[in-house]
Amino acid sequence: MTTPPFTDIGKSARDVIRTGYHYGKSLMRFGVKTKNNGNLNVGSEYVMNFDESKSSGHTISSYKVPNYCVLRQKWSKDGTLAAEYDVEKTILNGMAIVLGVNYNPESSNGSVNVSSSYAKNQIHTNCGYSHTFDKISTISGSIVYAWKDILIGYQAQYDSSKNKMTKNDLALEFGSDDIRLHARCNNIPYECGLSIYCKVNDQWEAVLDGVSAKNDSVNLWTLGIGAKYILQENSTVRCKFNKDLQLGTSLRQQLYEGIALTLSFNVDLKKIKTGGHKVGLSLDLEA
Repeated sequence: MTTPPFTDIGKSARDVIRTGYHYGKSLMRFGVKTKNNGNLNVGSEYVMNFDESKSSGHTISSYKVPNYCVLRQKWSKDGTLAAEYDVEKTILNGMAIVLGVNYNPESSNGSVNVSSSYAKNQIHTNCGYSHTFDKISTISGSIVYAWKDILIGYQAQYDSSKNKMTKNDLALEFGSDDIRLHARCNNIPYECGLSIYCKVNDQWEAVLDGVSAKNDSVNLWTLGIGAKYILQENSTVRCKFNKDLQLGTSLRQQLYEGIALTLSFNVDLKKIKTGGHKVGLSLDLEA
């Protein structure tokens, strides 16, 4: 098994309890992307929030030069332009370097970014440096070590504008393909979490997730469960529920090849008569 980056530790549980829910009080999302084995890929996403009369979106394209590099370009609705140069073939086997720049012509805000990753055998490391046009620097790094079925990782980030660490996270994951336990501590020691992922069978996946956080002298905690069930080859239903009596449901239906429709709801069971519930509609196109 390839050692994953820090951001992928606990991914199995997050995919069940977070992915596939696209709701707001009145939210609609459209997504389009190419689906081919060619070197050029293009994708676009547009989100409309009718309750707040706001919209957001972006278009991204990438071109892959086989066995050498990937060129990416992204345009966001707010006018921000981003370009990346991802070098896959370096002097070290398993090392990748990404050079990027972001710029908004309207606000004149922008940044220059440099990051690298190295993965080999039992280790996966990442480091990055970002410098904005306002002369604010951010330095980040992470490391993951794999031993048998155990993954242990740490990530940190320093922000020069705040003169302090903005990330100080530790994560641990172990188990098999069917059952995995993920323990994490973010902003050590202020937020701790534990999730248990279980793959019951090829159609059914379930997750139990809990988080305890401390903010000044206030202790907050939450506990939730989530499930994903494949009804048919083209239909997937998701459901989650937490201690605050928030019930979320999602149904994804593959209408045709390359066309998928997702309908999501979030119901506040404590205020079921007063309203404030959320609904979302997502349409994804692949060609």
